[in-house]
Amino acid sequence: MELLIAISFRLAAILAIAGNPWLVARALVPRAGLPKTIAWAGIAAMLLNSAGILLLHVVKIPVTDLCLAVFHLALSLLLAAIVICRRLPFFPAMEFAHAVPLLLAAAFAIVALPFTFLAGNDTHKWQDLAASVAVEQKIAWLLHPLSLFGFTPGAYPVVQPLLLAGVQILGGAGVDWGFYVVSLVGGITGLFAAYALANRVFVRPTVAAWCAFFYVFSPVFLRYNHWATGRGLFLAVFPLFLLCAISAPRLASRAAAVLLGLLLTLTHKTGWIAVSIVLLAVLLARLLPRRRPRFVTALLLLIALVAGVGLSAPSFMPPALGSLAAYVHDSGARFAWMLPFALLGAVLFAGHLDKAPWRFVVCGLVLTLPIAGGEMYGAMIALAFVTIAATAGFTWLALTMPRYRLVLRSVMVALTVLQAAAVIGHRSATATPRRIREAARFLEARDPHGPLAVVAPESGAARQQLQAYLSGAPRFETVSNPTLGVGLRSPPPWRQSPRRLAAQWLAYFRNPFDWRGVENLQHGKSRRVYYVTVDGQGQRPDAAAPIYDSAGVAIYDTPLSAPPGSRQETTTP
Repeated sequence: MELLIAISFRLAAILAIAGNPWLVARALVPRAGLPKTIAWAGIAAMLLNSAGILLLHVVKIPVTDLCLAVFHLALSLLLAAIVICRRLPFFPAMEFAHAVPLLLAAAFAIVALPFTFLAGNDTHKWQDLAASVAVEQKIAWLLHPLSLFGFTPGAYPVVQPLLLAGVQILGGAGVDWGFYVVSLVGGITGLFAAYALANRVFVRPTVAAWCAFFYVFSPVFLRYNHWATGRGLFLAVFPLFLLCAISAPRLASRAAAVLLGLLLTLTHKTGWIAVSIVLLAVLLARLLPRRRPRFVTALLLLIALVAGVGLSAPSFMPPALGSLAAYVHDSGARFAWMLPFALLGAVLFAGHLDKAPWRFVVCGLVLTLPIAGGEMYGAMIALAFVTIAATAGFTWLALTMPRYRLVLRSVMVALTVLQAAAVIGHRSATATPRRIREAARFLEARDPHGPLAVVAPESGAARQQLQAYLSGAPRFETVSNPTLGVGLRSPPPWRQSPRRLAAQWLAYFRNPFDWRGVENLQHGKSRRVYYVTVDGQGQRPDAAAPIYDSAGVAIYDTPLSAPPGSRQETTTP
């Protein structure tokens, strides 16, 4: 009986991640080819898994594996009935050109495998929110509708935490493999979304495949979809949003653009800025002059680059030279070889300004280049435009130098693979050490339900890495009083340097709300505290009792009720 129940839950998990999203995609875009169908299936996976947990939370039904399984099994029957009644084919027409993106998807699935333990600077924060749903059987950090967008204390935009929670609860995947499934959703969705967008711009499947390859294995995309966080899901959704923005005159595309724009804001706070920039790019694309296209494009790109240098923080050099060095360093680290190719492609393909998609790409590139060298959030928005323009430059060189086409392609493949390997290598080198993972495994077995908190050395990430693997650590508890209210924070002053002004306004738009009378305790009011030392570094109260000591990691139990600094601070993902 237990085996049958376990099989049913795993089947429901497969339906939740792949089956139901595929049926939704076939029902919504029945005439779409394989790339668009897979991209929309990825979007549906994010929406359905988030909606299922939200629905259970709203109607006050515990978020358990049984309840989630019933929801997804019932939904699959409904969706299958719709597809059958409408006589829709379950599979789109296959073309030989689709083999390349399918192979790229397989390559990404291998690259994203969790060869190490938890990796990333803030991955543990997203895991904390997902683990809280599993332990509390509700969304304990959902205090207000604005919590959906991550604007309340302790909350992040909901799509990634709820998708991860659903995978871990229903699939029993644990932390490592739960993140792997989310990485697959983000990586494969982004790959086929980039392919569909590039195919709309270039109308050549071969060029679209190159663009998808450059996009998915770029440093920015890979950094956030290896152990995928909300930033990774934002990068997965964004190309499809751009595709719908290009096709906006059609009513269906407008509706899809509104849906995807909302989803972007639910994946990461950068979505609000990205949607605004895209709307501005659509408007500017209509005003872009058609005469002397190369001169106009080169002039706009020059202005954008000068603005980008001006907004970059100067290094140890003189201000002007330091800003230039900072912009070149930051943009080079994020886009590698693609940025110079993007500038080349934008100018050389300027003759295509009579076509709406290319005008939109040029305007998007001009608007995002100034913010691509500062905060990483600007690079996230610029990535799609840079990749398309870089693909144009690469294509132009390949067409004008046919004798060196094979050499050029080989060099581009080698550079892209090397930069991807560098990102994965760096993240793997800074991932959770095995000794920390073993200590977390011991503590999880000893105190699986909590509530508990860990005090560890401030240097390094031992505390965050430990708590990511502890089910009882993220026990969110809301403390509010009758004066609960929300208002807007005072905006930054306008009279300051452009660099500081841009940075402060970007920070302001990530969290413009001021909450009064509410506090979110991440570890609850009453919790057990475990003190951890690593190689002899860290606090150890006199009354603490040693319970674990291995490979330089020691854990001490203590009767203290709360560690110092236990109150949850509002952080920005």
